[in-house]
Amino acid sequence: MKKVINILTPLLVVTSTTIMNFTMVGCNKHEEEDDDMTQMTKEVLNEFMGNIITEEPVAGLTSVPRPSRYHEKIVPYLKNRISQITSLSDDDIHTDDAGNIYFDLPASSGCEDKDMIILQGHTDMVVAGMTEEEKEVNPINAELDLKNNIIHSKDYKTSLGADNGIGIAIMLYIAKHINDFNHGPIRFLMTADEEIGMVGAAAVDEKW
Repeated sequence: MKKVINILTPLLVVTSTTIMNFTMVGCNKHEEEDDDMTQMTKEVLNEFMGNIITEEPVAGLTSVPRPSRYHEKIVPYLKNRISQITSLSDDDIHTDDAGNIYFDLPASSGCEDKDMIILQGHTDMVVAGMTEEEKEVNPINAELDLKNNIIHSKDYKTSLGADNGIGIAIMLYIAKHINDFNHGPIRFLMTADEEIGMVGAAAVDEKW
């Protein structure tokens, strides 16, 4: 049996308990210290907007144009990032013509008999405050500012794509730290074009 967890939250209140519980179903839980929670939040934000952790420069999802129906840049960006943070080859990271992506990470030792968990989020975003031409250049099209734990564009005129960029960033964080905790088999499913009617999810091959 497979259990699907939809990571659809634009909230920036990310706790280690929340993330670990996503993957701990049926296995021993992993305890985190408060300092690790701070580091984890930084790493999630680093995947989302980049330039949070200077020791690990990442462009971040906000640097990639990803309005609905525009997959040309976000799919290769995510495939490259996934290969960087896991041991997966390009052939292990599956895509389809709809712009969907999925990859599997095996269970940790002792959890092989646990049900597979599917973590699912969508890659597209609602782009606001820009012309049609600008949407294909950069969905943010402005510098970002992180102040008092609030992220916004410095001109306050553009959308951030936290729905569902934060969800995708959390999935990347889990994949990167997959060996830090016990877990059953996990499938990471990133679907396209949710904002215009869950088009990508509807196109997912039932074999996935």
